[in-house]
This record gives sequence, C-alpha cells and structure tokens, in this order.
Amino acid sequence: MWKYHVEKLILEMLANRTPPSSIQANIVSFCSHILPGQDVVEELPCVKHIRDMRTVQLTVAKTLAGKRVGDAKQIKQLNTDETSKLQVQVTNVILSILQNDETLKTVCLAGDIIGADGTAEEQVREIVQSFGEAGRLLEKWRARTVNMYEDDPQLQSLLDLIPRKESLCVSRLLKSYITTDTCSTARKVQCLLSARIIEIAKERGITSTKDLVIYHGMCHNHVRNIWGKALAKRMKKRLEEDHADNLADIPPHLRISFDLMNLHRCIDKECNDTAHYANGHGIDCTNYISTHYPDVIKFPITRVIVGERQDVVWEACLGAYYLRKYRVKWLIYVMSSMDNSDNNLQRALFVHLTSREMIAQLRLGAAYYMAIVVPM
Repeated sequence: MWKYHVEKLILEMLANRTPPSSIQANIVSFCSHILPGQDVVEELPCVKHIRDMRTVQLTVAKTLAGKRVGDAKQIKQLNTDETSKLQVQVTNVILSILQNDETLKTVCLAGDIIGADGTAEEQVREIVQSFGEAGRLLEKWRARTVNMYEDDPQLQSLLDLIPRKESLCVSRLLKSYITTDTCSTARKVQCLLSARIIEIAKERGITSTKDLVIYHGMCHNHVRNIWGKALAKRMKKRLEEDHADNLADIPPHLRISFDLMNLHRCIDKECNDTAHYANGHGIDCTNYISTHYPDVIKFPITRVIVGERQDVVWEACLGAYYLRKYRVKWLIYVMSSMDNSDNNLQRALFVHLTSREMIAQLRLGAAYYMAIVVPM
C-alpha cells in the first residue's frame, strides 16, 4: 500500500490525462524540482498499480458526480445515448441540473454503462441502476466519514455536506426533459424510462397527476442532420433525373453518381493518409500538395468509411471543395506520369471532381455547413 499523498499525486496526473507510462518519470521530475540535489525517491509505484488507479479515479468521479446531482435544486434534463465500440454497446447518462445559485450545470453521471444487449429495456434498466449506484457511493462516503471522524464534534456538519442516497432517486426526474436521438430504439427508451420513473414515483407516494409529468425532447443535432440528409438525397435524385442520359454513357465499373457520400468515400480512400484503404495513395497525394502548394490548409475527411456520422455529408464538403483543384492537379500528374492509367478509383475521382454539378454540390455543401450547421 502506498501512502495517500502518493496515490493523490497519481490521481491528479491521471485526471490531467497523463499517460500511465509517464507518471513514474513525472514523479521523479517533481521530486527533483522541489528538492534539487537530493535523492529522495527510494521506490516508485509500478505501471500496473498506476493503471489500476484508473478504477479508483472512476469511482471518485462517479461519487463527485453523485454529490453534484444530490446537491442540485432540480434536475432539468436527462440525455442518454448509446454507441458501439468494437461490437460492444456503451450507454451514457448526462444530466442538466439547476444548482442552488440558479445556474445550470451539466454532469456526466455515467459514461461507461455496458449492458447485456442493446435493447431499449436493457438501457432503461441500466439508466435507473446508474442513479442507484451513485446513491450507494454517497452512502459509502458518509459511512467512511463517520469512521474517520467519529470523535470529532463537527462530524454532523461534515455529514451535512454529503447528500443522502434518497437525493439520487429517479423520481427527481419528474417534470424534467428526457432527451435522446431520433432512432426508434431511443424513442422506445424515452417511453419505457418515463413509465419506469412514474412507477417508482408512485411507489414513493407521489400520486398527483400534476406531478407525474415527464417531457420528451429530441436532440437538435440529430433533427438538424435529418433535414440535411433529406436535402442531400433530394439533390442527388434531382441531378440523376436531369442527367440520366449522361450517366448512362459512363462505364458502370467507375460507379459514378451524384451522391456526395460516394464522393467523400472516394476521397477518403484515395487521398487521405489514414490508411483506411490499402490501394489508396493518400501519402503520395499529401506529399504532392505540401510540396507544390505549401500554404494550403489540410482538411482531412474523417469517418466516412469506418463509421458514418450523420452530419459528415456536409462537414466533408468544406474540405472537399477547398482542396478540389489541388487534388485534380495531383490526379492529372499521377495518371499521366505513373503506370496508373487503369486505376478505376483515380479515374472515378477525377470525373467526380471535374463535374460542374458535383462542384456546385460541394460549394453548396460548404456554404450550408458554415452558414447553417455550425451556427446551430
């Protein structure tokens, strides 16, 4: 067991995102700075112990989050969302609380919920349990305080600073907003969670219909993305109808279309240096542009192949439009000076980036992103 001041030092560095492998050297540097010329370090915590301290850090963070929520005057909003990483579903619980000084504060009550499956029923169960877990952490904190200061006459004043577990009951979500994204599973989570909260509130003796109210809201970012996605689909459909004859004359193996996402994926495969596509030439493209046009700003396109964000169709337009002419010059160079004349990806990308209709879409997309998406 290390002394508390050593573990506090480790926790502070972990909280500041110091890599565990660097903390040993930081401790030596810290001691050398406060006691220059003195060899005071006899032993250092091993890297395994430092990594294990991340569990302690998580417990401390959840306890402090529970205290913040327990001390709050009112819970105004609960936002929950599920994502997947390596085929594992992870759910979070984010609360917007009204503090005693009438200011709003956002608190992450849980960001590491891994349920048995991704069903709405399982998510609701885990969300309710996250409140119970925070309440149990507060009770452990109170019990530990009693053990440490049982002979202190100020013990009660210390306990008054730590909320009781009842302050973390989900019934406090009555008259608050439950916000999710717009998918069907999330909508079902809203309904099931609201029903579960009202059920728990009734068990606690709250029976007034005026109090048994929960509001539902949609994440505005997702709603905005639905509008943008519909606009992109409409532009693609209209251009395909107007230029059906021209598309029919293009060899089908090039896979030419007016779909912006198709263009973004082509750029990511061929021009990005992130190695998402084995047959791409991202490093060659980047080196060519940086050598011949050193003042050009780099706008990489991300997450259009490995996981697609809803708003990427417009965000990627900014970089695609800005770098279009430089990528066209590189494509001309590479297709004329190298043995790549049969590279279908390069040929398809050249057709896309020199099409007036695609250029117009990219320009509109860049303007839409800066004028509408970013401000909203």
